[in-house]
Amino acid sequence: MTSLIDVVIATGIFFVSIALTMSFVLSYYSNFQSVLEDSDLRTSAANVNNIFFGGKGVPEDWETRDTTPSRIGLVNDLFRMPVILATTNATDLNNVTLNFTANFDQGCLNRTRENTIRIYNGTNSEFPFTLFNRSFCPGNAFLRSADISINMTMPALSARPMFIYFSPESGINGSNSTYGVIPFPRNVSNYTATIYPIETLKTISPSKLRALRNLTYSQIALTLGSNTRFQLEVDVP
Repeated sequence: MTSLIDVVIATGIFFVSIALTMSFVLSYYSNFQSVLEDSDLRTSAANVNNIFFGGKGVPEDWETRDTTPSRIGLVNDLFRMPVILATTNATDLNNVTLNFTANFDQGCLNRTRENTIRIYNGTNSEFPFTLFNRSFCPGNAFLRSADISINMTMPALSARPMFIYFSPESGINGSNSTYGVIPFPRNVSNYTATIYPIETLKTISPSKLRALRNLTYSQIALTLGSNTRFQLEVDVP
């Protein structure tokens, strides 16, 4: 009798163990599948991010063409020209118009549209300016060089950093109309303008974003090379 009871108890423990083991296996498999799906989504998201924000696309000017690009890129070049303005004697400059020459694109690589030019001071505030004596690259679409007039107030024997930004982007509104025309300076000599080499940065291209809105779902999916379904919303002013 005792032996039969032991068998029953042992059998019960065996089935309970099997049930717990199966529950653990199924739970592990379910979690593993969830991890795999999450990993796949992360991989797809990383691939899409690299495609969209890893370069200009193929061809680089795909947004100007009527054909489907081989690769969609939403990045474009943004250039920055650092300038240091400094007084040269013990005389303060109080709301004085200064001028210096900026060579935006001496090699005419078509990287400067006039309307994209912005100037910021050392605290990232936009600085009013007016361009004079402009010279253009062949075709007159891209600026080569210009004299820049600005109003400055600086204590004697001090210096102010400025940063001139520009790009080849089309469809960017100019900023000069918002603060009027600054006249060309006359007879101001107690300052220097030191211009440093142009730096190349990267930025999201408004023209490429606008062109992206004109592509169909199938065209975008084809360039992504992925079976993952997606939803894309583009809002460009």
